[in-house]
Amino acid sequence: MLGAEHHHFDRLLRGRRRPAGAPAIAKSEIAMTAPIAALNFMLIPPSVCYNYNTAEWPSSINLRWRSGALSTRACGSTALGTDGVADRIAIASDHAAVELKAALAEHLRAGGHEVLDLGPAGADPVDYPDYGYRLAEAVASGEADKGLAICGSGIGISIAVNRHPGARAALVSEPLSARLAREHNDANVIAMGARLIGINMAKACLDAFLGATYEGERHRRRVEKLSNPSFAKEPA
Repeated sequence: MLGAEHHHFDRLLRGRRRPAGAPAIAKSEIAMTAPIAALNFMLIPPSVCYNYNTAEWPSSINLRWRSGALSTRACGSTALGTDGVADRIAIASDHAAVELKAALAEHLRAGGHEVLDLGPAGADPVDYPDYGYRLAEAVASGEADKGLAICGSGIGISIAVNRHPGARAALVSEPLSARLAREHNDANVIAMGARLIGINMAKACLDAFLGATYEGERHRRRVEKLSNPSFAKEPA
């Protein structure tokens, strides 16, 4: 059964509760290739695609169930960072995500970024912790500016990356979380699940992550605690 948040975003998409001044989206503009009951996760918030500067929706929003994942079209793309400078991005996966890794590596190179591919090169079974640790070290040591970690669900490899105190991996499935991971948590690695996300949505998440800047200020003290954990019984 869909949770309240799913119904909320569904109403937003269908125009019943849309941003002020935004035109409604007709039901015909929402295409599903699987029953709505099969959706077990959140629909993409319209705020991701709605252009608040021009008060316009994109020409079309097309949500499709493909390979067990939602993907979107018509959202904007910003491959470079906010300062227009390309980063060196380390990427790593397990065997379940080599195809998505290759596609995202191509997307990064097309955006002007340098890609450090840490493997694997083929689809033979491998252990995601090995590649998560390798990626974490590359980012923490400064060999790479940021990292992209992918496995089947994104869960295992993100846990592996976060075992390194110098790495902060955020597992995301939509662009808003990807942006907030950078702005609020100073995440230096983005993680995704190849079996749970479509290629277009993965690109949108990656672009949002790379296009965002850490805000610092009130977040700084909390982020510093992530790299210097204290296991006292009571909060300081």
